[in-house]
Amino acid sequence: MVPGWTTGLRRRTANIPSVAGQVDAGALSLRSNSDLVRYTNSALCTTIAVAGNRNRGEIKMRAGSGPKPLVFALAAVVAAVIAYWGYTTYKKRAFDATIVAAVEDASQRLRSALTLTAGSPGAISLQAAEGIGTDAEEVGRQLQALKRADTASDMTLVDAADSHLVTVTELLKRIADMHKQRLMLADSTQALRNHLRVDTRTGAWVSEAVRGKARMDKDFRGLRIETEVVDRLLQSFHESQSKIAPYVGAAALIDEKLVADVRQRANAELKRAAVENKSFRLR
Repeated sequence: MVPGWTTGLRRRTANIPSVAGQVDAGALSLRSNSDLVRYTNSALCTTIAVAGNRNRGEIKMRAGSGPKPLVFALAAVVAAVIAYWGYTTYKKRAFDATIVAAVEDASQRLRSALTLTAGSPGAISLQAAEGIGTDAEEVGRQLQALKRADTASDMTLVDAADSHLVTVTELLKRIADMHKQRLMLADSTQALRNHLRVDTRTGAWVSEAVRGKARMDKDFRGLRIETEVVDRLLQSFHESQSKIAPYVGAAALIDEKLVADVRQRANAELKRAAVENKSFRLR
């Protein structure tokens, strides 16, 4: 009975180490898994921390390097604006100087024509009259050149110069035409006078006298028209000159006394021509 009982007991207790080993193995396995989890979590946290620190470093680097390109860009823009402003200022001053030079040149040409006209009108030759006409064409070309140019300038100056140059161009043209008409009237008057001295009273003589008087009347009307136009232009010349006066020197301005003398002399010449024209009456 006993041996059998002890044998069974030994069999039962013999399984105890194996069960304990299984328990120890399970515990070891559990501890190993737990350690793995803790290690994995620890490694993951470390990786995240390192990545976070690197990202923050990159952000700091980007934040530190970002303003530099912006500063360079702003500096380039400012430099471009300053350069453009400097160029436009230079261009404006150059254009203003060109306008003033054109006005001064036109005034000098007009002064010469007025001075010549204020003297003895009979001393003005056809060549001198054509020279005044050439001056009118030159001033007209300068006016057109300024109109075609870029008017990046003071518009008050541009308007004043335009008004002045237009007036000077028209004055020079009309003064030239006035002198040409006076010369033509002098020729037709002399031709009629010479014809009347040879009084044959023939039909041909009368016909030629009538044609001569008609030519004289036509030339006189032309002189009267041109003289009246010149007088009106000179009468309003002060207005156009006063607009340009602030932009030019005193030397570029026409003396008002000279203008008054020309008006007086031209009107006196017209009255003399009118009297002479009436004196030629065909009987």
